Amino acid sequence: MGHPVPPGTALELGYPAPLFLKWDDAEYGLRATAHGYRHAVLPGTAVHHPPWTAYRTQMTWTARVLHRNRLAVAAAYGAGRGVVGSSLLHQAKHVLSGHLLTAELWEHGIDAVRGGPQGWLGDDLGRARAEGAQIVDRWHRENDIDSELPPTHPSPLPLPTALRHALGRMLRPDGPPRVVLDVSADLVHWRTTLGGDALRIIDDAGKVEVAFAVQGSAMRRALARSLRSHLDLAQRWPELRASYRRALPLHTTGSFWSALIAAADLPVGEGSAITDDSPGRT
Repeated sequence: MGHPVPPGTALELGYPAPLFLKWDDAEYGLRATAHGYRHAVLPGTAVHHPPWTAYRTQMTWTARVLHRNRLAVAAAYGAGRGVVGSSLLHQAKHVLSGHLLTAELWEHGIDAVRGGPQGWLGDDLGRARAEGAQIVDRWHRENDIDSELPPTHPSPLPLPTALRHALGRMLRPDGPPRVVLDVSADLVHWRTTLGGDALRIIDDAGKVEVAFAVQGSAMRRALARSLRSHLDLAQRWPELRASYRRALPLHTTGSFWSALIAAADLPVGEGSAITDDSPGRT
């Protein structure tokens, strides 16, 4: 019987990087390429995998670790500041289109990257989901609205109308929602949500999964925070590249993973960093 990983590969390449859930496969592929291996990386092919719906990859706890790991891997492999610029452009798009939870989760991921690998790499596997779920739950407590609020317009709005309304909302004082959009969880995208003062996310059964407001004041705060964090990230990018480049090989050895697995086997409260995660919003 064949095996997807040739014998001796782990001895030559090392073990996977301890990146919770996201980008560990891509990072291992980069390592394999550097060593001359021909390979294919197939994400999402596990026996059990979270749904690939747009809502559940952009507006749940996974968005935080996905963006953090993406930036960390880019830094470790010497990517230029263009990756920081790309991140900022995407954040501006999140803010303008009302994906403020996505923007919030990304900012927490960026903060972790800015703090350096010593603050999280290999140390958060047992708490990453719970920490992300806390961010999501707090955001929903502050921004959710009555799900019975009826939609006022079909989604998507015409692009000129949507842009005009989104920009106007960002500049105006907060007020009751005038444009309420229903968007399928499978179709959450900047274009389908752009211009909405309130968004109702609809599940496969046609029921409202969540409804939340998009306030201009929240948009302004999110954009200002993102500008500050990306300016700092760009200024410190050479330093962060060096830090992550040094740290990654230290966390892909057999001895590191042996210690990590041994810690996971300890009962909670006896030195283990692995805890029972709150399911939060999935």
